[in-house]
Amino acid sequence: MTVSLSAAEIAQMIAPGDVSSSEEMVHAQAISFFPRHWRGRWPERLEIDSVPILSSDGLDGTGRRTVSRSDLFVLGREVETPIDALNFFVAVHSWGVGTSARGVIRGLRVLEDEDASKKILGALESLREADFDPRVGYSAFNNYDQSKVKYLGPAFFTKLLYFYSHDRLSRSTNAPLILDQYVAASLGWGPWGWSTPQYVDYISLVDEARSLLDSDVPGDVIEYVLFDHGRRNA
Repeated sequence: MTVSLSAAEIAQMIAPGDVSSSEEMVHAQAISFFPRHWRGRWPERLEIDSVPILSSDGLDGTGRRTVSRSDLFVLGREVETPIDALNFFVAVHSWGVGTSARGVIRGLRVLEDEDASKKILGALESLREADFDPRVGYSAFNNYDQSKVKYLGPAFFTKLLYFYSHDRLSRSTNAPLILDQYVAASLGWGPWGWSTPQYVDYISLVDEARSLLDSDVPGDVIEYVLFDHGRRNA
């Protein structure tokens, strides 16, 4: 499937000095969610007290918790066990769906797989062992003979890849990035079903666009610009 935008066209979307598309602004992007949406439907076989992101501590007056990209980078650095992976998944999924109870229900469907946490950890470990190669991480999450979990699609597992790898990477190119329906819309792709080669093409396109810019614009800033463009034109 071809991409409708060229690297040059993407680079032109980045206005020099535009604070709205700065690295600081993107990393501060924060979403609020209601932990009670998870707690009210939480699977009995899973110990909810081991998932601190759903704690009742630190909520605002309406019962919401707010998490930013920067918060999720920190959680990504801490993932070492299946319990860590579970907490990380819930946090990232919550950032993705916000206050939507229906969105939380979709996340809980992922946890219907009793090995979901182990599979998520396995995919992330495969990514780390491959020096955070986006192709390896995407393939691991996207194939049942590797670590695919039913109901966990690319729009959310690329978030896991991105937040897990961001602070662990020592390079700025060929880095995992989020690919969701709005980014895909900007690329001229359908809203779901993207293949591993497509994901690799997307990462390469972002790197090519970065190379055309005068300043060192991070890949996730371009991802955000594509997301915002796709959302506004949806």
